Amino acid sequence: MSSNERLTDLTYLKEASSENYNFIKEMIGIFLNQTPEYLDSLKENSENQKWDEFKKVLHKLKPTITMMGMKKGDLLVKEMESLIKSQSMDEVPPLFAELENMCRQAFVELQEELGK
Repeated sequence: MSSNERLTDLTYLKEASSENYNFIKEMIGIFLNQTPEYLDSLKENSENQKWDEFKKVLHKLKPTITMMGMKKGDLLVKEMESLIKSQSMDEVPPLFAELENMCRQAFVELQEELGK
């Protein structure tokens, strides 16, 4: 992935809010505040193999990833949900690591967006 390729696309959020910048800022703020906690919880649940809890937290994270237009993130979440459903837990941690890195890059992009 090139360094200038964005992971976030706020087109959906802008359309859904009729370009309401205060609402957009609020949604970005929620993502920036909640997602690190979700990622920490997912990491802990993954390490402790608490897959039911992992799935619950993943489900909470899903809408904000969608709202931020993170299409690759959406795909990773769906893939992890599918793997857990099919009991292929050993394949989940590398996907989670990829999602975590993606979210951390998205934080930078969204902080820049708030600074505009």
